[in-house]
Amino acid sequence: MHGNAGSSVEIRDISVTVTRREKLAPGTVTPPPGCGAGPVKPAYLVVDLDALPLNRPVPATYLLRSPQQKAARQLEKDMGESLSLPHTVAAGDFYSLFLVGRAKRYDCHWRATITWWDGEKTHRHTISDSGGKDLRVVPTGDDFP
Repeated sequence: MHGNAGSSVEIRDISVTVTRREKLAPGTVTPPPGCGAGPVKPAYLVVDLDALPLNRPVPATYLLRSPQQKAARQLEKDMGESLSLPHTVAAGDFYSLFLVGRAKRYDCHWRATITWWDGEKTHRHTISDSGGKDLRVVPTGDDFP
């Protein structure tokens, strides 16, 4: 995300959509490789995908206050700073956000959409895997994290 002519941007929302939910399939779970946060302390948004409706975008404002997401919010606190919206990122600054999807009962396919304003217009970008497919979370049988 970047603003025009070096201006700041305002992150206004991150919505999460569970696109498919299936019973667990047998097999081996391989965690994805981690990525660095860089010099900026990251914020966290942890989402309990089992508790979300199918095929309906759920905004961060709901995720940050819903009783169904209480355990996910506790994980955010355990990991570091929770997401706070809206959030302004000054020109030339970096913002690091870890979006963590968790599931304990289902094989969940999901995507996230980030909405931001560049000072002139609103933009939306869908977050997916490196191949452009929905993200996927499979429970390991262990407690998260």
